[in-house]
Amino acid sequence: MSEATLAVIESKAIRRVFGDSDVHLRTIRESLGIRIILDGNELLLQGEPEAVRMGAVLLERLQRFAARGNEIAAEDVQRALLEVRAGADVSGVKPIEVFGVQRVRPKTAGEGEKLPAP
Repeated sequence: MSEATLAVIESKAIRRVFGDSDVHLRTIRESLGIRIILDGNELLLQGEPEAVRMGAVLLERLQRFAARGNEIAAEDVQRALLEVRAGADVSGVKPIEVFGVQRVRPKTAGEGEKLPAP
């Protein structure tokens, strides 16, 4: 069994990461088979070493995303889980505007590579 501790960036962001009624938190716990405990301003992760490592990477990404004011949907959590498992990261790719109103983000690392530089 392995453990990791992460700092909580801000309480509003962590509420978005966990989701309404902790739905995202349950998804992450079940998908990776880890325990995640919020203790004040820290998250404690427990489980198999590789699962804890992936959980730490995932939660850090989601916290950064939420800290920028973004809402987190179930599909964002699923996509982030897939990226972490694949070792990819498209969270830093800026969205592009379509028709001047809608913002589009890449869903996979391959799509992120095809986007023009901002």
